Amino acid sequence: CSEKALRSRGEWSFPSESRRDKQISHRLIGLILEDLIPVYQSHAIANSWFAQCLSYEITHINPSPKQSEIEAHIEQLNRLPNGSLKTDLFKKFKELNPSSGNVLALARDLKRNNMWSEAIAEYEHLISETQVLEHDDQLDYIESMLWRNSQHDEESTDAQMALYLLLNMDAAEDRVDSLKKKAITLSLPE
Repeated sequence: CSEKALRSRGEWSFPSESRRDKQISHRLIGLILEDLIPVYQSHAIANSWFAQCLSYEITHINPSPKQSEIEAHIEQLNRLPNGSLKTDLFKKFKELNPSSGNVLALARDLKRNNMWSEAIAEYEHLISETQVLEHDDQLDYIESMLWRNSQHDEESTDAQMALYLLLNMDAAEDRVDSLKKKAITLSLPE
């Protein structure tokens, strides 16, 4: 195993030039996942070791994972802190299989990373596919619009669209009321 495969500054570098490199890297990834991550959890989380290993696996070892594998990966990634590599993996999962579950996982991740426009686009993709969003996902979609606070379409702003959606909800809860107040405030002329 070359020194290239060793860690520097928290990032693993796995060789992939030859089949032998890929085999060695695959074994190293197994070692990282099974032995190192459980022992060095805080360091592994802080440096996205799982996401680094998964990214290599999807790129070089298993570029077409089954949906059940993707779902297991999504579940594991959701337990980790936000980061660009994690978001890239969610985008890859959507690319591999644009199922509603994969699109929703990406939308949620984008929202958590304050990538409002991209999150809104993914939520709207789900809605256009006649998928009914769960209540919390509807609120996340609305909240993304309020944080972006831009022109939603030719006829309305994000705040106006959010207010319209909130007024048509049958829920009375603190989060809905808070979002209504923010939508109204943002809709008022300056």
